[in-house]
Amino acid sequence: MSIDTMTEREIWLDVVNRDKPDRIPMFYRATGEATTKLMKHLQCDSMDEVRKQLHIDQKITVGPKYKGGPELLGKDLYGREYEDLEYENGKCRECVFHPLAAYETVEEIQSNYTWPSATGLTIR
Repeated sequence: MSIDTMTEREIWLDVVNRDKPDRIPMFYRATGEATTKLMKHLQCDSMDEVRKQLHIDQKITVGPKYKGGPELLGKDLYGREYEDLEYENGKCRECVFHPLAAYETVEEIQSNYTWPSATGLTIR
């Protein structure tokens, strides 16, 4: 693989600003079991080592600071609900409810769904 000339932050900022980074940013997401197998296969002791070896960039997210009553566990700001579902080799967090699933048309969504506010967004 080529040697990176930009930091992860520089790469993501170029993407957000619609500039051309030195490479396409890479993202990794998997179950704990798959991650353990990958670490063993690559002979890595940590995800930092895996990320460095595979040139995977740290995920950068933007989201609001929660302001309000008690935080609803298992629910995000869009109203999606998640549960840890058991399967043969472990468990995986899955979306079990999506508020837009109830609508048939864009017009129904526009008339009935309240989108979250972007006020108070912070970069984590």
